[in-house]
Amino acid sequence: MHDLTLAPGTDPTLLYRGRDELYAEDMLIAAVKGFDFFTVLAGLESRVGSIDEIARHFGFQARPVDVMTTQFVARGLLEREGDTLRLTATAREHLVASSPWFLGPYFPKLTDRPIALDLLEVLRTDRPANYASRKNEV
Repeated sequence: MHDLTLAPGTDPTLLYRGRDELYAEDMLIAAVKGFDFFTVLAGLESRVGSIDEIARHFGFQARPVDVMTTQFVARGLLEREGDTLRLTATAREHLVASSPWFLGPYFPKLTDRPIALDLLEVLRTDRPANYASRKNEV
């Protein structure tokens, strides 16, 4: 039997990142196809910008919105100015529906991405989803 209180000899961080990246794509799909996040934020920028304001506007919980927007900042889709989040030029050109370069039609339907649907529920409830959309596992 192994003593699981001891640290492993190697660092598994890259393995975790690969799994997390799968969820990152589903979060972007949920934002673009599930609630048109970037288009809505573009229309509200003068009035909405903090995590709490964004969460309130969409009827979401602040903690998962913080996670989502942090990912979008890291991907260069949002930028922070203090507590305010703003769209970057990339997001404005490619993720806002009124742009002639809008990529929304290239993203899969939500019904084809059960994990993206689960992430929408996490945003609404702040409760964990079932692992990999399996109904019998958390």
